[in-house]
Amino acid sequence: MSYDQEGAIRLLTRILTGSAPLAGAACIGQTDLFAPAGQTEPPHVIRRRHEAAARICRHTCPALAECTAWAAQLTPTQRPAGVVAGRRPNLPAAPGRPAKGSPAA
Repeated sequence: MSYDQEGAIRLLTRILTGSAPLAGAACIGQTDLFAPAGQTEPPHVIRRRHEAAARICRHTCPALAECTAWAAQLTPTQRPAGVVAGRRPNLPAAPGRPAKGSPAA
């Protein structure tokens, strides 16, 4: 099997076109915190992990302004899953007691 360097370069260019300018971004190398929810990951673990990732973005990331501007121009279907620009994805509400006055299940 031969390696097609030109084909690989074209593919990578298509993949990376429109990517956020992440030079020096605090998220680089920390995919374990910023990644979307895993299928078997408990909701409380996801929330804790995503809260930590959002704090890193908001308090330590030198690329936050650029990342925020990049994320703002994306459509909802283009937006990466997981924590982006300090914003956590919407997760289902944690189970709890029914609101006062609501019918019992």
